[in-house]
Amino acid sequence: MNNRMESCFESTPAMSTYLYAFTIFDRMSSMREAGNSQEYLPEIEVIYSEEDNVVKPDWISTETRHALKVMANISNFRYPLNKLNLMASFLPVYGLENLGLIILDERFVAYPKYRLAHTILAHEIAQQWIGNIVTEGLSTYLEWLITKSLDNSTEIDELISEKRREGIMKDSTTSTVIVSEFRSSEDISRCFDKPATFFMMLELGFGQGTVAQMVKLLMQRYSYANAGMLEWRQVIQEAANNVLAGEFFEKYFTQPGLPLIYVSPTANGLKLTQSVTIMKQVTNTSLAIIPLDIAIIDVPDRTVIILSNQTEMISLKHNGLMVLDPDRRTHAIIVYEVS
Repeated sequence: MNNRMESCFESTPAMSTYLYAFTIFDRMSSMREAGNSQEYLPEIEVIYSEEDNVVKPDWISTETRHALKVMANISNFRYPLNKLNLMASFLPVYGLENLGLIILDERFVAYPKYRLAHTILAHEIAQQWIGNIVTEGLSTYLEWLITKSLDNSTEIDELISEKRREGIMKDSTTSTVIVSEFRSSEDISRCFDKPATFFMMLELGFGQGTVAQMVKLLMQRYSYANAGMLEWRQVIQEAANNVLAGEFFEKYFTQPGLPLIYVSPTANGLKLTQSVTIMKQVTNTSLAIIPLDIAIIDVPDRTVIILSNQTEMISLKHNGLMVLDPDRRTHAIIVYEVS
């Protein structure tokens, strides 16, 4: 009527306004894949530039289906909509997520040989479930799980080590904590590296499956809602069944400093001495809680400890060669005494 078109949308629960988005576009190609009710998968539509129509981005549909399944399994919460749109764009961002709409850098859509193309897609799909300041780190951790399960290559292990290094480098030159005021767009970068390492350490220290249980509890209690620091601490503590896990979370996200661990071998094991540095200076800041694993030569299983005191003696039978954090997953600097 009167050259007007009316579009109707399904009702949704109340949610943050940033989850809503509208797109207007022209001269784009579309590739659709029907939903699968038995696997609880929505219809997937990929919208991409006509210039890239020679080679269709089939990889996006394949990896999207995989990521949706992984997230539903981890969270025990199915994707809530009947459709998911993924659009290639020339906007100066790698990826943007809104509920039911993911916008991707068109360079990655056209050239999927880049590792970043796959990790960004996984990250944005994870954020169909979870997203905000603290949870950028969780989304990054889930991105690693999704990508690793799709392609079990060493590239993701290299990426994890890279994120750890970035977090340590930032903490060695600044006293800014993760949860603090954002004064510029560059400040957002502190949500991705050090926070993602936290979830690696949580899983290491408190047992395999802790993060998945935490995600399930978050979705049960706070889907379409907000969870603050107090709620996060309670959920993590409950998922780990350990009060120390909640304290680990709060200190990690609200306390400045980079832990320094001095390792001294003894006849019966190891002596670990912890201090906290800020701007490369040792301070009297409250000590960190640090999950660590220890590899011993000729011993197949590793020993996992949680360092929370200034000095701890670790009793271990060994033949002389022991390595702390052999996979470089812990947000700490480790220094060995020369023997």
